[in-house]
Amino acid sequence: MKQYKVDAQEYEMITARIYELLSPQCKVTHNHRLIGRLSKTSRQIDVSIIGNVSGHEIFIAVECKNQKSKVDINQVGAFYAMMQDVGAHRGVMISNSGFSKSAKNYAKYRGIDPCMIHDAHSKNWKLLLQVPLILEEILPSLNVSYTVYLEKDIPVPQGKALIVSGEDLRDRFARDWNQGAIQFDQEEQSYNPNYEDPFVVLQNDIKREIKDLKINVVLKRTYYFGYVDNLPNTKAIKNELTGVTQVLLSEADLASMKKEEMLLLKDGEHLPHQAKTHVRALMRPIIRDGEILKGQLSFRKIDD
Repeated sequence: MKQYKVDAQEYEMITARIYELLSPQCKVTHNHRLIGRLSKTSRQIDVSIIGNVSGHEIFIAVECKNQKSKVDINQVGAFYAMMQDVGAHRGVMISNSGFSKSAKNYAKYRGIDPCMIHDAHSKNWKLLLQVPLILEEILPSLNVSYTVYLEKDIPVPQGKALIVSGEDLRDRFARDWNQGAIQFDQEEQSYNPNYEDPFVVLQNDIKREIKDLKINVVLKRTYYFGYVDNLPNTKAIKNELTGVTQVLLSEADLASMKKEEMLLLKDGEHLPHQAKTHVRALMRPIIRDGEILKGQLSFRKIDD
Protein backbone atom coordinates (compact mmCIF):
# COMPACT_ATOMS: atom_id res chain seq x y z
CA MET A 1 0.00 0.00 0.00
CA LYS A 2 1.31 3.41 -0.94
CA GLN A 3 2.21 5.57 2.05
CA TYR A 4 1.25 9.20 2.54
CA LYS A 5 3.09 11.68 4.67
CA VAL A 6 0.45 12.80 7.15
CA ASP A 7 0.72 15.42 9.84
CA ALA A 8 -0.18 13.66 13.12
CA GLN A 9 -2.18 16.54 14.59
CA GLU A 10 -4.09 17.10 11.34
CA TYR A 11 -4.84 13.37 11.23
CA GLU A 12 -6.34 13.53 14.73
CA MET A 13 -8.27 16.74 14.07
CA ILE A 14 -9.85 15.40 10.86
CA THR A 15 -10.79 12.22 12.72
CA ALA A 16 -12.48 14.34 15.37
CA ARG A 17 -14.29 16.35 12.71
CA ILE A 18 -15.62 13.21 11.04
CA TYR A 19 -17.03 11.94 14.34
CA GLU A 20 -18.58 15.35 15.03
CA LEU A 21 -20.42 15.11 11.71
CA LEU A 22 -21.41 11.47 12.20
CA SER A 23 -22.59 11.95 15.80
CA PRO A 24 -23.81 15.55 16.27
CA GLN A 25 -25.68 14.53 19.42
CA CYS A 26 -22.41 13.48 21.11
CA LYS A 27 -19.61 15.50 22.67
CA VAL A 28 -16.43 14.98 20.63
CA THR A 29 -13.14 16.21 22.10
CA HIS A 30 -9.72 16.28 20.46
CA ASN A 31 -6.66 15.72 22.69
CA HIS A 32 -8.73 14.87 25.76
CA ARG A 33 -6.79 14.51 29.02
CA LEU A 34 -8.07 12.91 32.21
CA ILE A 35 -6.74 11.11 35.28
CA GLY A 36 -6.60 7.33 35.01
CA ARG A 37 -8.76 5.42 37.48
CA LEU A 38 -6.06 2.82 38.09
CA SER A 39 -2.80 4.65 37.36
CA LYS A 40 -3.83 7.93 39.07
CA THR A 41 -1.85 9.74 36.43
CA SER A 42 -2.77 11.97 33.47
CA ARG A 43 -3.75 10.04 30.35
CA GLN A 44 -4.09 11.50 26.86
CA ILE A 45 -6.83 10.40 24.41
CA ASP A 46 -6.50 11.47 20.78
CA VAL A 47 -10.28 11.78 20.38
CA SER A 48 -13.03 11.07 22.91
CA ILE A 49 -16.72 10.61 22.12
CA ILE A 50 -19.24 10.88 24.94
CA GLY A 51 -22.94 10.29 24.30
CA ASN A 52 -26.12 9.11 25.96
CA VAL A 53 -28.08 5.95 25.15
CA SER A 54 -31.39 5.43 26.97
CA GLY A 55 -30.16 7.52 29.89
CA HIS A 56 -26.77 5.79 30.11
CA GLU A 57 -23.54 7.63 29.32
CA ILE A 58 -21.31 5.94 26.75
CA PHE A 59 -17.61 6.79 26.53
CA ILE A 60 -15.64 5.85 23.39
CA ALA A 61 -11.87 6.40 23.16
CA VAL A 62 -10.25 6.85 19.74
CA GLU A 63 -6.54 6.27 19.05
CA CYS A 64 -5.00 7.60 15.81
CA LYS A 65 -1.97 5.72 14.50
CA ASN A 66 -0.01 7.72 11.93
CA GLN A 67 2.81 5.33 11.01
CA LYS A 68 4.37 3.53 8.04
CA SER A 69 3.76 0.01 9.35
CA LYS A 70 0.52 -1.76 10.11
CA VAL A 71 -0.85 -1.56 13.64
CA ASP A 72 0.25 -4.74 15.48
CA ILE A 73 -1.24 -6.73 18.35
CA ASN A 74 1.02 -5.07 20.94
CA GLN A 75 -0.30 -1.62 20.03
CA VAL A 76 -3.87 -2.87 20.32
CA GLY A 77 -3.02 -4.32 23.73
CA ALA A 78 -1.50 -1.04 24.93
CA PHE A 79 -4.58 0.87 23.76
CA TYR A 80 -6.90 -1.57 25.54
CA ALA A 81 -4.93 -1.07 28.77
CA MET A 82 -5.41 2.69 28.43
CA MET A 83 -9.15 2.17 27.83
CA GLN A 84 -9.37 0.19 31.07
CA ASP A 85 -7.54 2.92 32.93
CA VAL A 86 -9.80 5.77 31.74
CA GLY A 87 -13.03 3.75 31.88
CA ALA A 88 -13.86 3.76 28.16
CA HIS A 89 -16.74 1.47 27.18
CA ARG A 90 -15.47 0.94 23.65
CA GLY A 91 -12.47 1.87 21.58
CA VAL A 92 -11.63 2.79 17.99
CA MET A 93 -8.18 2.62 16.41
CA ILE A 94 -7.63 4.69 13.27
CA SER A 95 -4.67 3.70 11.08
CA ASN A 96 -3.37 5.10 7.81
CA SER A 97 -1.44 1.87 7.11
CA GLY A 98 -3.89 -0.85 8.06
CA PHE A 99 -3.78 -3.59 10.70
CA SER A 100 -2.10 -6.96 11.01
CA LYS A 101 -4.37 -10.02 11.10
CA SER A 102 -3.60 -10.70 14.76
CA ALA A 103 -4.27 -7.05 15.61
CA LYS A 104 -7.72 -7.27 14.01
CA ASN A 105 -8.52 -10.50 15.84
CA TYR A 106 -7.48 -9.13 19.21
CA ALA A 107 -9.25 -5.81 18.61
CA LYS A 108 -12.49 -7.67 17.91
CA TYR A 109 -12.12 -9.66 21.14
CA ARG A 110 -11.51 -6.49 23.17
CA GLY A 111 -14.38 -4.45 21.71
CA ILE A 112 -12.14 -2.22 19.59
CA ASP A 113 -13.05 -1.20 16.04
CA PRO A 114 -10.04 -0.99 13.66
CA CYS A 115 -10.84 1.69 11.07
CA MET A 116 -9.45 3.81 8.26
CA ILE A 117 -10.61 7.32 7.43
CA HIS A 118 -10.78 9.41 4.28
CA ASP A 119 -11.02 13.15 3.86
CA ALA A 120 -10.44 14.49 0.35
CA HIS A 121 -10.72 18.09 1.53
CA SER A 122 -7.29 17.99 3.17
CA LYS A 123 -4.60 19.36 0.87
CA ASN A 124 -1.84 17.32 2.50
CA TRP A 125 -3.09 13.78 2.45
CA LYS A 126 -5.54 11.26 1.05
CA LEU A 127 -6.13 7.63 2.06
CA LEU A 128 -6.77 4.82 -0.39
CA LEU A 129 -10.47 4.38 0.24
CA GLN A 130 -12.71 4.20 -2.81
CA VAL A 131 -16.35 5.12 -2.27
CA PRO A 132 -18.65 3.92 -5.09
CA LEU A 133 -21.72 6.04 -5.74
CA ILE A 134 -25.07 5.51 -7.43
CA LEU A 135 -26.37 8.94 -8.40
CA GLU A 136 -30.14 8.99 -8.91
CA GLU A 137 -31.23 12.05 -10.87
CA ILE A 138 -34.91 12.98 -10.96
CA LEU A 139 -36.31 15.33 -13.59
CA PRO A 140 -39.98 16.42 -13.56
CA SER A 141 -42.41 17.27 -16.34
CA LEU A 142 -46.01 18.51 -16.16
CA ASN A 143 -49.13 17.55 -18.05
CA VAL A 144 -51.89 20.13 -17.52
CA SER A 145 -55.56 19.97 -18.43
CA TYR A 146 -58.62 22.05 -17.59
CA THR A 147 -61.97 23.07 -19.03
CA VAL A 148 -62.75 26.61 -20.09
CA TYR A 149 -65.94 27.64 -21.88
CA LEU A 150 -65.45 30.13 -24.73
CA GLU A 151 -67.78 31.91 -27.10
CA LYS A 152 -67.43 30.98 -30.76
CA ASP A 153 -65.60 34.16 -31.67
CA ILE A 154 -62.97 33.86 -28.92
CA PRO A 155 -59.81 32.02 -30.05
CA VAL A 156 -58.32 29.16 -28.07
CA PRO A 157 -55.59 30.54 -25.75
CA GLN A 158 -52.02 29.58 -26.61
CA GLY A 159 -49.23 31.66 -25.09
CA LYS A 160 -51.16 32.30 -21.86
CA ALA A 161 -52.49 28.78 -21.50
CA LEU A 162 -50.30 27.94 -18.48
CA ILE A 163 -51.05 31.24 -16.70
CA VAL A 164 -53.68 30.37 -14.11
CA SER A 165 -55.02 32.94 -11.64
CA GLY A 166 -52.26 35.31 -12.74
CA GLU A 167 -49.45 32.82 -12.06
CA ASP A 168 -47.47 30.61 -14.39
CA LEU A 169 -48.15 27.02 -13.32
CA ARG A 170 -44.52 26.17 -14.01
CA ASP A 171 -43.32 28.82 -11.59
CA ARG A 172 -45.73 27.61 -8.92
CA PHE A 173 -44.61 24.02 -9.34
CA ALA A 174 -40.93 25.05 -9.36
CA ARG A 175 -41.37 26.84 -6.03
CA ASP A 176 -43.02 23.82 -4.39
CA TRP A 177 -40.42 21.50 -5.95
CA ASN A 178 -37.50 23.57 -4.66
CA GLN A 179 -39.04 23.65 -1.18
CA GLY A 180 -39.26 19.85 -1.11
CA ALA A 181 -43.07 19.69 -1.18
CA ILE A 182 -43.16 17.15 -4.05
CA GLN A 183 -42.87 13.46 -3.17
CA PHE A 184 -40.39 11.24 -5.03
CA ASP A 185 -41.74 7.78 -4.28
CA GLN A 186 -44.19 7.76 -7.22
CA GLU A 187 -43.23 7.91 -10.87
CA GLU A 188 -46.51 9.61 -11.73
CA GLN A 189 -48.65 11.66 -9.37
CA SER A 190 -51.17 14.48 -9.29
CA TYR A 191 -50.21 17.99 -8.23
CA ASN A 192 -52.69 20.42 -6.70
CA PRO A 193 -51.66 24.09 -6.37
CA ASN A 194 -54.86 24.79 -4.36
CA TYR A 195 -56.13 27.76 -6.33
CA GLU A 196 -59.47 29.20 -5.20
CA ASP A 197 -61.77 29.85 -8.16
CA PRO A 198 -58.99 29.48 -10.77
CA PHE A 199 -59.24 31.52 -13.93
CA VAL A 200 -57.37 32.37 -17.12
CA VAL A 201 -57.06 35.73 -18.87
CA LEU A 202 -57.49 35.56 -22.63
CA GLN A 203 -56.95 38.09 -25.40
CA ASN A 204 -58.25 41.62 -24.78
CA ASP A 205 -58.12 40.88 -21.03
CA ILE A 206 -61.12 38.55 -21.23
CA LYS A 207 -61.29 36.62 -17.95
CA ARG A 208 -62.80 33.16 -17.82
CA GLU A 209 -63.26 30.71 -14.99
CA ILE A 210 -61.77 27.27 -15.53
CA LYS A 211 -63.06 23.92 -14.30
CA ASP A 212 -61.54 20.51 -13.63
CA LEU A 213 -57.94 21.72 -13.33
CA LYS A 214 -55.73 18.64 -13.36
CA ILE A 215 -51.96 18.63 -13.22
CA ASN A 216 -50.12 15.35 -13.63
CA VAL A 217 -46.43 15.17 -12.68
CA VAL A 218 -44.20 12.59 -14.34
CA LEU A 219 -40.78 11.98 -12.81
CA LYS A 220 -38.02 10.65 -15.03
CA ARG A 221 -35.25 8.82 -13.16
CA THR A 222 -31.74 8.39 -14.50
CA TYR A 223 -28.98 6.46 -12.72
CA TYR A 224 -25.23 7.03 -12.93
CA PHE A 225 -22.36 5.08 -11.39
CA GLY A 226 -19.06 6.58 -10.29
CA TYR A 227 -16.80 7.25 -7.30
CA VAL A 228 -16.84 10.16 -4.87
CA ASP A 229 -13.27 9.86 -3.60
CA ASN A 230 -12.08 12.99 -5.35
CA LEU A 231 -14.97 15.26 -4.38
CA PRO A 232 -13.40 18.00 -2.24
CA ASN A 233 -15.64 17.55 0.81
CA THR A 234 -15.94 13.76 0.97
CA LYS A 235 -15.41 12.27 4.43
CA ALA A 236 -15.63 8.58 5.26
CA ILE A 237 -14.68 6.06 7.91
CA LYS A 238 -14.36 2.34 7.14
CA ASN A 239 -14.55 -0.41 9.74
CA GLU A 240 -11.88 -2.96 8.80
CA LEU A 241 -13.70 -5.76 10.66
CA THR A 242 -17.19 -5.38 9.22
CA GLY A 243 -16.29 -3.67 5.94
CA VAL A 244 -18.99 -1.06 6.61
CA THR A 245 -18.15 2.43 5.35
CA GLN A 246 -19.93 5.52 6.68
CA VAL A 247 -19.76 8.38 4.19
CA LEU A 248 -20.46 12.09 4.52
CA LEU A 249 -21.13 13.90 1.25
CA SER A 250 -21.73 17.52 0.36
CA GLU A 251 -24.89 18.38 -1.61
CA ALA A 252 -22.89 21.02 -3.47
CA ASP A 253 -20.32 18.38 -4.46
CA LEU A 254 -23.02 16.05 -5.78
CA ALA A 255 -24.60 18.84 -7.80
CA SER A 256 -21.23 19.64 -9.37
CA MET A 257 -20.46 16.06 -10.44
CA LYS A 258 -19.86 15.71 -14.17
CA LYS A 259 -22.32 13.04 -15.18
CA GLU A 260 -20.65 12.67 -18.58
CA GLU A 261 -17.65 11.20 -16.71
CA MET A 262 -19.84 8.64 -14.92
CA LEU A 263 -21.27 5.34 -16.17
CA LEU A 264 -24.89 5.66 -17.31
CA LEU A 265 -26.85 2.68 -15.99
CA LYS A 266 -29.52 1.45 -18.38
CA ASP A 267 -32.72 -0.27 -17.26
CA GLY A 268 -31.99 -3.65 -15.74
CA GLU A 269 -28.23 -3.18 -15.96
CA HIS A 270 -26.21 -4.67 -13.10
CA LEU A 271 -23.75 -2.64 -11.09
CA PRO A 272 -20.02 -3.19 -11.56
CA HIS A 273 -18.82 -5.98 -9.26
CA GLN A 274 -16.73 -3.57 -7.20
CA ALA A 275 -19.87 -1.64 -6.24
CA LYS A 276 -21.72 -4.34 -4.31
CA THR A 277 -21.70 -1.95 -1.36
CA HIS A 278 -22.15 1.65 -2.39
CA VAL A 279 -23.50 5.04 -1.46
CA ARG A 280 -26.81 6.03 -3.02
CA ALA A 281 -27.52 9.72 -3.44
CA LEU A 282 -30.70 11.40 -4.63
CA MET A 283 -30.21 14.42 -6.86
CA ARG A 284 -33.23 16.72 -7.02
CA PRO A 285 -32.26 19.62 -9.29
CA ILE A 286 -33.18 23.15 -8.34
CA ILE A 287 -35.57 24.51 -10.96
CA ARG A 288 -34.89 28.05 -12.18
CA ASP A 289 -36.74 29.83 -14.98
CA GLY A 290 -38.29 26.58 -16.15
CA GLU A 291 -35.04 25.19 -17.58
CA ILE A 292 -35.96 21.67 -16.49
CA LEU A 293 -39.71 21.79 -16.31
CA LYS A 294 -41.85 21.07 -19.35
CA GLY A 295 -45.47 22.23 -19.43
CA GLN A 296 -47.80 20.47 -21.83
CA LEU A 297 -51.39 21.54 -22.43
CA SER A 298 -53.74 20.33 -25.15
CA PHE A 299 -56.97 22.03 -26.22
CA ARG A 300 -60.14 20.85 -27.91
CA LYS A 301 -62.68 23.51 -28.77
CA ILE A 302 -66.33 22.58 -28.51
CA ASP A 303 -68.74 24.69 -30.60
CA ASP A 304 -71.83 23.99 -28.51
